[in-house]
Formats: sequence, structure tokens, C-alpha cells
Amino acid sequence: MSDHHFYDQGFNSKTFQGTIGLEFEQCRFTDCDFTSALLKETKFIECEFENCNFSNVDVFKVSFQDCAFSNCKMIGIGFHECNVFNLSMKFQQCNLAHSIFADMNLNGCSFTNCDLKESDFGYADLSEIIIKGCNLAGATFEQTNLIKADLRDSIHYRIDPDTNQIKSAKFSKESISGLLIKYDITID
Repeated sequence: MSDHHFYDQGFNSKTFQGTIGLEFEQCRFTDCDFTSALLKETKFIECEFENCNFSNVDVFKVSFQDCAFSNCKMIGIGFHECNVFNLSMKFQQCNLAHSIFADMNLNGCSFTNCDLKESDFGYADLSEIIIKGCNLAGATFEQTNLIKADLRDSIHYRIDPDTNQIKSAKFSKESISGLLIKYDITID
């Protein structure tokens, strides 16, 4: 292995800095801090992240291929700047508030029990995606493809059926008012 390629390694409680152009494959990151890292053109392939802090990290040309994030703090990340080749991310119980997913194809992604407040999904392809049990307060959906998306148990979303594609999408009865908010009607 070169000093730029890490394979099947575990990283615990490590603070990352200056990781430009590195490649991590099948690595596990636990309690790591990436907030000071320069991740430009870094590749994460089949990696797992638990209790890590990525808040406000610049992910320009970063590859996330088949990566899983659990209980991570990822506030304000511009995921739209990632390398989209083989992009696949699964988020569980992560704080992704104020993140940008605009203009992205997120078919290989899922969000379960995440905080997605004020996140931007404008013009994104979320067809067949799972966004389950998430808080979507203030999240932007504009010209978003939500065909066959699963938003069951997600709360506080406002999605205009006239400006977004929602055919065959799944929603919970309890949160259906998020599709009708523009009509200013009362649902009991």
C-alpha cells in the first residue's frame, strides 16, 4: 500500500488535516473529526463513518462510493460539489441541516431518522430514494423528482405537487398536510 491509499483500516478519535487526494477503501472511521480536513479529490470507497464530525467541510470532487454514515454531524455540506461517479451514501441518525443536494442524482442514497432542516433538494433526482423518519423543516424542494420516493414518517416537509414530480411517492397520513400547505386549508 502506498502512503496515499489506505485499505481495510480503522481510524478512531483521529483529527484529519491535509487529506487532499488520498484514497480510503473499506475503512472504518469512529469518533473522527474532519472539520479541519482538506478533502479535495479524496476517495472514500466502501467506508463506514460513526460519530464523526464533517460540519462545513468542503467536499469538492470528493468521491463517496458505497459509504455509510451513522450518528455523524454533517451540517452545511455542499454535497452538490462531490464527484458524482458511483455516488452512493446511506445516512442514519445524522445531522445534515443546511446541506446542499441541489441538482444531484441521489438514487443510490438513503436517509433514515436524519435532521435535514433547511437542506436544499432543488432540481435533484430523488426518484426511488428513501427519506424515512427525517425532519425536513424548511427543506427546499423545487423541480425535484420524487417519483417512487419513500418519505414515510418524515415530518415538517413542504412539497408543492405542482412544481415537483411525486407520482407513486409514499407519504405518511400524519404528514400529508405538507403537500397541501400552499392551499391554506385546515386538515383535522
